[in-house]
Amino acid sequence: MAFRITVLIISEILPLFVLLCGLRFRRGVPYNVLTIISYRTEKSMRSRASWDFAHDLCGRIWVVLGAVTAAVAAAAVTSASFFADAAVGYTAAAVTVSELAAIIISAACVERALGRAFDKNGRRT
Repeated sequence: MAFRITVLIISEILPLFVLLCGLRFRRGVPYNVLTIISYRTEKSMRSRASWDFAHDLCGRIWVVLGAVTAAVAAAAVTSASFFADAAVGYTAAAVTVSELAAIIISAACVERALGRAFDKNGRRT
């Protein structure tokens, strides 16, 4: 039983972190590029406007993504807990990989939106 609860808690860490970062980005864009938690890519750091745009969009995506993946992780791990411990472990691993894939896809979406909204010098098109 302790193993299953531990796996449930561990599988919720990443989605809750993404949710909290998304809420932080929505509440206020980090002013400095050197902030510990920020969305730093080449496109997002080209100008202040692209920095603000990237954090606003990433924040909106990550709030939804964090909430959805937290619910899916809880449901998947809880439903797998009716089976053997191995099934719980494999389910948690699959959930974590899918969470990471969702984060990478969300970053690709933000980069694509930045490419459409700004030119190579960071000016709005």
